[in-house]
Amino acid sequence: MKNNIVKWLILAFAFALGIHVGGGIYETVVVMPVWTASADIARNWNSNPNFIIDNGKFFIVATPIAGILALLLLILGWKSPSPLRFWLRMGTIIYLLVVVITIFYFVPEQFALRGHEATQGLSDAEILSRANRWVMLNNVRIVVALVVVFATLKALSLSSVLEEKDA
Repeated sequence: MKNNIVKWLILAFAFALGIHVGGGIYETVVVMPVWTASADIARNWNSNPNFIIDNGKFFIVATPIAGILALLLLILGWKSPSPLRFWLRMGTIIYLLVVVITIFYFVPEQFALRGHEATQGLSDAEILSRANRWVMLNNVRIVVALVVVFATLKALSLSSVLEEKDA
């Protein structure tokens, strides 16, 4: 029974992870180049109510869903047979670390670099320098997220091991 739950959790996590990482890639390709294009754009981000992009509303839903699934999968799949156990642990632990880093660095830094109130006292050069660092680190974060996707899909493909154990 527990093995069946782990199999379904792997599938659910892979699905939620795909949505979450897909949103991150969309933000990286479509939204991020807009607000990092110039200090003026960053300063005036979301000042026109007709053109507000609030990507936080997506991630405020997607992150907890994938995070809860990752935690459940980590706990319930902790003693899964090898090599499934390795891929489960690798995918879920790295994912949870990325979420923690996102919460403590990426989100606050993004809020500090966008909008009139947030950018008061910052020079154009400082805004652009910090935005460029944010972009570079975000690209690393996306690559790490793709490693998590690979590990999760590898775990999904190895979940047939659980069927053999149940039989």
